[in-house]
Parts: sequence; C-alpha cells; structure tokens
Amino acid sequence: MWTLASVVIAVPIGAVGGLLAGIWAYRHPLGERILSPVLDLMQTIPIFAYLVPILFMFGFGPVSALVATIIYATPPMIRITIMALKAVDPEILDFGRMAGTTQRQLMWRVLVPSASQSLMVGVNQVIMLSLNMVIIASMIGAGGLGFDVLAALRRLDIGAGFEAGIAIVVLAVAVDRLSQALQSGWARFTTRRPEPSPPGTSARCWCCPCWPSPGFLAASRAAAGLSGQPDHHHRRFLERYRQIPECELLRHV
Repeated sequence: MWTLASVVIAVPIGAVGGLLAGIWAYRHPLGERILSPVLDLMQTIPIFAYLVPILFMFGFGPVSALVATIIYATPPMIRITIMALKAVDPEILDFGRMAGTTQRQLMWRVLVPSASQSLMVGVNQVIMLSLNMVIIASMIGAGGLGFDVLAALRRLDIGAGFEAGIAIVVLAVAVDRLSQALQSGWARFTTRRPEPSPPGTSARCWCCPCWPSPGFLAASRAAAGLSGQPDHHHRRFLERYRQIPECELLRHV
C-alpha cells in the first residue's frame, strides 16, 4: 500500500513539476542553457548519492524516500518537455497567433496539446523511475514492496524477493496503462466533433479553443484567394491548418 501511495504522490508532482520547469526553460533560452548541465549532473549521479543529503535534511523515514523519489524522477520529464515543445511545427504556432491567442493560450491550448504524445513519454519515464527508486528508498525507511525485496535479499529468500518483484512489475504496468488510458480519453475529448454552429454565428475554433479573430478569418479568406484558385503557398497554409483536429474555421474559408 505504501508503494502505491508513494507512486500516486511522486508521479503527479514529478510530472507537473517537470512540465512547468520544461516550459520555463523553453520560454527562456538562457534558463535552458543553465538548466541543461544541472539536468546532466542529476541524471548521472548514482541513485545512492541522493540519499545522503536527503537523510541529513529530512531524517530517516518515508518522507525522505518520497523526496528522493521525486528528485530522481523529475529530470527526464524536464528534458523531454523541452524537446517536445521544440519539435512542434512552427506553422502551428503561427496559426495559433493568427487566431488571436495570448501567450498563455498559445502555450496551454496550442503548444502543449500538440506535444501531448511526446509529453506522455516523459510521464512514462517518471512512473518507471519512481518505481525504480522504490527498492533503493527502502534503505532509508520507505517500507512497502521495496522493503520486502530488501528483507528477502538479506535473508537470501529468493521466493519472497521474487514475489515482491513481480508485485512491483504488475504495479508499474497498471499505473502505466492507467496513464495511457487517461491520455487517450483526453485526446478523444479534445478532438471530438463539435456541434454545428447556429446560422449567423461564428464557429468555435477547437484548435485553441478560442473564438476566431477577424484577422485570422481575413487571412484565411486571403489564403483561399478570391478567385477560388489558391496558389501552392496558400494550399499549404490550409493543409497545415487542417492538421489541427476538427477545426471549424475551415468552414468559413
């Protein structure tokens, strides 16, 4: 039970903290240059090295184990977030700006959803590293399945250690499948087909989601061309915009 509680607490904190730190580094190139060597250092330090300073600060017990787990599992999420946001097509950002989004809307309603598949890889890494830290953290009083494995190793009880190890693997698979199910449900929610807009009203743009600005509609109509024969650049404009799921703005073009 303690192992599941540790994962339930450590994974959201590590994933959200890594996401926010990665977004900050993405928006501040100087911060990324400063953060990059720190992440390299944190990912190359042996796992046992995390336990020594944490014991001095938090003492012996499950709190120290939880803090060590969060610190150990967060760096991969930060790095993957930076890489995922950089991999988003710049044209999608241009379309978001043309739709009249603010910087915050552009980040949370365009960039992050576009990079959601890559960000889920970071969440998966946080889950795996959190469970990887379970056995190590049992040395400083974490308890749970990690302590069962450690106790079995001390007694040379292969059967008990194997049982605890299988339980950890099953827990890892269950938590990973749960995270994938949540991501799939969110993807279906964000890409659902919107209801038709009433006549004479403006359609909702589900790419942001935000109400389309007059500037964007004007740019879209200009891209289509008054003659109805857009050139190659304008065709590419429209085709790239259609990559945003179920964007209703194309009905007005």
